[in-house]
Amino acid sequence: METRYRRASATAEELEERRREANGHAYTTTSSTARRQPTTRDDRQIGVIGKSAIRHRPINVEYVIPLTDGTEMHVTERELSDLPKEYRQAAILVTSPPQKRQALPESHTDDLPEPAPRHRRFRFHWLFWVGIALFIMIFGWIALSTLGTWVTNAHNQLTYGYPRTFQTDYNVGHGTAADPNSHFIAINLNKQIEVIEFPGDDPAKSKIYIGPTLIGQGQELTPVTLSFEDVNNDGKPDLVIHVADSKFVFLNTGTGFKPAPNQ
Repeated sequence: METRYRRASATAEELEERRREANGHAYTTTSSTARRQPTTRDDRQIGVIGKSAIRHRPINVEYVIPLTDGTEMHVTERELSDLPKEYRQAAILVTSPPQKRQALPESHTDDLPEPAPRHRRFRFHWLFWVGIALFIMIFGWIALSTLGTWVTNAHNQLTYGYPRTFQTDYNVGHGTAADPNSHFIAINLNKQIEVIEFPGDDPAKSKIYIGPTLIGQGQELTPVTLSFEDVNNDGKPDLVIHVADSKFVFLNTGTGFKPAPNQ
């Protein structure tokens, strides 16, 4: 348990005894009251503070003085000034007076720099991301459609040329005994479908069949193909013209073809 000594409760004999213990030697006395060694003017001035200054100093400044018996003496700055020189020299500052904050003059506050604005992280609304997704989908669909059209036109160009032309041989009964097959040429000539038949080995008997006229942008690039099948079940193969997903039938008359009714 820490022992505290206060100047107000100590007698003159007790202070004399403490001073002798701190100095390590004894003083001679002539009577029951111990005599103090004389001190010089310089000794009296060391650590001495004017009473008026001490009165107005903060009282929370505290010193600790270690004693030879292992104990400590806690005194304030005012009490320390009344103790002998040896006590003042051995005193250790424990707490210091609080520092007063100096306020800046009002004229200086205008010169302070403005605080830097805090940058807020910008966040997009969720509808913005929905719009971006729809834009990507539409753009992707257009790009795929354009790419598909280009690939199709490139394939048709290599297969059918320009104008789009298709050729085949088939026995439709219009040839001769020496050459029963007929040679057919189908052409998409500026959106007008035409079929030319060369029966047998006689080009002089060639015939032209006018097919449908195509309507729409880019239809001049649509290929046309031919097939033969007995549509009316009369035993003679009929001419079928294929254009995209549509087909047009020309019935076999035995010597040529004519458009099927209701077509």
